[in-house]
Amino acid sequence: MPERIQTHSQEIPQLLNQRELAPVLSCCPRTINKLAKVPGALPPHVQIGGRRFWALTDVARWLAKGGSAQATAGATK
Repeated sequence: MPERIQTHSQEIPQLLNQRELAPVLSCCPRTINKLAKVPGALPPHVQIGGRRFWALTDVARWLAKGGSAQATAGATK
């Protein structure tokens, strides 16, 4: 699956929903939902209606900088 989709005028990053993001971060979708409410616990997201989406490039950058859902999961308990 391509990381970005080329359009006529711009590139559009691939977006992941919480169910797609969970295995990337080695946690469950419910943990993603909880962490999304904690500032800085996850990469920036876009909210469309009631659903959150994360750009794959932002997730990869966040992980490269040492981001971890496992490290911040205890903050929600």
